[in-house]
Amino acid sequence: METQAAWYPAPGETGMLRYWDGGRWTEHRAPATSAPPLVGITQFTVKHRMSLRHNYNYYELRPLMPDGVQGEIIAVAWQKRMSLPEEFLFSADARGSVPILSFKARTYLNLINAMYDVLDAQGVPIGHLRYEWLESNLQSTWSLGAAGVQAEGRQADEAVGIARRQFQLQVRPLGLITMPFGFDFQFKDATGRLVLRSERRPAMRDRYVVTVPGAVLDGRVAAAMAVALDGLYGR
Repeated sequence: METQAAWYPAPGETGMLRYWDGGRWTEHRAPATSAPPLVGITQFTVKHRMSLRHNYNYYELRPLMPDGVQGEIIAVAWQKRMSLPEEFLFSADARGSVPILSFKARTYLNLINAMYDVLDAQGVPIGHLRYEWLESNLQSTWSLGAAGVQAEGRQADEAVGIARRQFQLQVRPLGLITMPFGFDFQFKDATGRLVLRSERRPAMRDRYVVTVPGAVLDGRVAAAMAVALDGLYGR
């Protein structure tokens, strides 16, 4: 997918934006606005990592430039320990001192049609995520909602989606076996418009490329969904 013409964080220039015309960087630059991190972002990466020292999993989020270069870390996410209901926290630093957003389960036992509220840094709801349990008996299905967007997502290739789901149910419980299928989860609204895509190719290991076409979906909700797809219901 070609990266659309738009303003993006300028590589190597803190606090500046630079215009990408769809094929190359132009000389047009402008100061970055004070919008919260991830708002207005159209493409970023999510990297799953594990801290051996502290024995916990976390995620690094970086903007992905049109030329394919990753920018500096803009958010770090992790699951809050011993938390019921389940909760994930996002911060601009690894210490958690600069909150960006969070998402939290609505109930203590999220077993059927699990719902998660996405909250901004002040705890104000900005969207929701929902695991569609009935549809997921065939292939994993999620829905999401945010300002002006309602969409449902699943594996782009139905056959791969069904194979992944059967692997999760029948094979993976037997042991720590790596999922042998690619990952390409796409969310579309009622008109068929793509609003979010999270993709991981076999060579990418635990790195996802997340695309938000036209930034029609709040980037914070997109980030929450991308982390949820890995952290809650398996890769």
